[in-house]
Amino acid sequence: VGMLWKRATPKAAEVTLLGGGAMSVFVGIAYFSDYPHARFWPNFLILSLYMFLILLVLMVTVSLLTKPVPEKALPPLGKSQVLSERKSTRLIWGLWLILAVIMVGLYILFN
Repeated sequence: VGMLWKRATPKAAEVTLLGGGAMSVFVGIAYFSDYPHARFWPNFLILSLYMFLILLVLMVTVSLLTKPVPEKALPPLGKSQVLSERKSTRLIWGLWLILAVIMVGLYILFN
């Protein structure tokens, strides 16, 4: 929503991410533990649609209730403000290498 609707605010994105994460954990635990009972829960795809719609309404509501960010305060999408391109490329490849080593280690450990 934040990429397609200019009125969406950073606070709304933050609230939606935190709320969606919490809702996903709660629903996941309840779904797999059959709480309140197994027939209560719909198919997981329908459940995902319901959660998406709830989070969409949450983001729109929070965006409308918070003050919009001026357009000049937002950087263009193509600009990187974190690191120079060369440093960020090395950093990303290094992080991918660390992740690959961890995944191979876990694979060896559990097989």
